[in-house]
Amino acid sequence: MSLLNEHLLTHVWIKRVVAVAALSVALPAWPANADAVKFMVPGATDTELAGINTSGDSTGFAFNDSAFSYGFIRTASGSFATFQNPNGSNLNLWGTAIDDNDDVTGYMNATINPSGFLRTPDGTITSFNPPNSVQTYPSAINATTGEIVGWYQTRDGLEHGFVRASNGSIISFDPPNSIATEPVGTNSSGETVGWYTDTNNATHGFLLASDGTITTFDAPGGDTVTVPFAINNNGDVVGVGADGNFLRYANGTYVNLPAVRPSGINDMDKISGEYTSSQGATERLTKRGWKIKYFDAPKKCTFLDIANINDAGAVGGTIECPEKGSYGYFGYIRN
Repeated sequence: MSLLNEHLLTHVWIKRVVAVAALSVALPAWPANADAVKFMVPGATDTELAGINTSGDSTGFAFNDSAFSYGFIRTASGSFATFQNPNGSNLNLWGTAIDDNDDVTGYMNATINPSGFLRTPDGTITSFNPPNSVQTYPSAINATTGEIVGWYQTRDGLEHGFVRASNGSIISFDPPNSIATEPVGTNSSGETVGWYTDTNNATHGFLLASDGTITTFDAPGGDTVTVPFAINNNGDVVGVGADGNFLRYANGTYVNLPAVRPSGINDMDKISGEYTSSQGATERLTKRGWKIKYFDAPKKCTFLDIANINDAGAVGGTIECPEKGSYGYFGYIRN
């Protein structure tokens, strides 16, 4: 698991282990129509890709010999911009998401505890924290409005969700009986998806509507573990439940996913995710059944994480290779 996902998702995987069986079959490499590239941020020793926007620009974080992390933007054409923590180059910064204006959000250390940040295309970095926060972790940014969602921790150890509007105002929220609320995605309608842990230590999914209404849900298989990972502009959600991987349509119906542990879903309901440590996949339900395309990590490399998928079929992720740690990985799967 990548460093990014350790920060954002460790809590639920410590509490719950979800087993997903994998088929033992020979699989092809990237499809013939998939353009894939492995990349390292210039001057870095490790690179981790966290998110992709509609045009194929991506963000994440990198490390150099100083061992402190900093953010980057890689354009679809392959050019880079990097940015450091404005509080000092000896303090860490992690980019987690990018919108269609190339605004980047993430978190950074002010001294010890992390604060959220927004970096605009002119290079300005603005830090923010919800009231009473001691640790702030933005996880997603609305592609069109720049609204940021994430979670924060208070001194009592509880975790709460937040939404930061483009004007800088912040609202906090929690589903009923939550002791840990962690939003993971948002869409063009202003819906926020995520998961929460209740007082019985069970994990459930939630949807926060733009009007503040919260809907909780449990995937088939029981009400003890539901972990959403992404939402598209149709309101469809993918995640992991007690019975395996799921697609939840906006009308509340569910479909089991046949291949991947999902990480993203685009507006055509094409789903990206990891199949094995060395293979990723996209899958989409058609009238003839599931259409699945598998792709391999480069030779001798393994996937640490697969990020979201955009409407053009761009899939990004992080791979680990023996010659030099972790790399960003980016490719198009068009069909």
